Amino acid sequence: GDTPAAGPALPEVLAFDAARLHELQNSLQQLLVTAAGLLIVQQLRSAAGLAWDVAARAQARRRLLVVLADPGMKLSHLVTELSQLAGAGSVATEQRVKTMFTTIVNPEAAAFKSIRSNISCALAAHLLYGRAAMAADGSAAANCNALLGRVGAAALADDVAELAERLAGVAAVNEAVHGQLLALLAGAGR
Repeated sequence: GDTPAAGPALPEVLAFDAARLHELQNSLQQLLVTAAGLLIVQQLRSAAGLAWDVAARAQARRRLLVVLADPGMKLSHLVTELSQLAGAGSVATEQRVKTMFTTIVNPEAAAFKSIRSNISCALAAHLLYGRAAMAADGSAAANCNALLGRVGAAALADDVAELAERLAGVAAVNEAVHGQLLALLAGAGR
């Protein structure tokens, strides 16, 4: 007939892990956007002479992550949240925040490149050392926090560590299951 033959499904461990890799990519992009938002709020609050302590930054992080996790989120929702976090919610402020945000998240913008680079370096450090080693080595953790702090993303330190753990887990499974095949493919391309 017209119905294709269907064999038994592959065990999950043998299937390519595209869904988890996409999820990790989305998480990284969410961190980049959150960092951009935090940086904008920090700049606007500083320019207005408004204090922004560690607790307020942590609350802003939580609020931004909730907004960004909403699949129906629109740019206007994010801009409104950023404006409120900045301490002003006027139409003029929202337009300014929208302009700042669209400028800063442009992949060619120097600010975005800096955010991406610093978060990527912190992520790489966590991948190389692991959370336990980072916790035990105060200087390594301080260096990662400094990287994040330079781009207004210090409040994302735990999120970066958690993403690194998830990434390491997916990479370990993929290497264990597909490592030999990937090595053969890499060798064939030489």
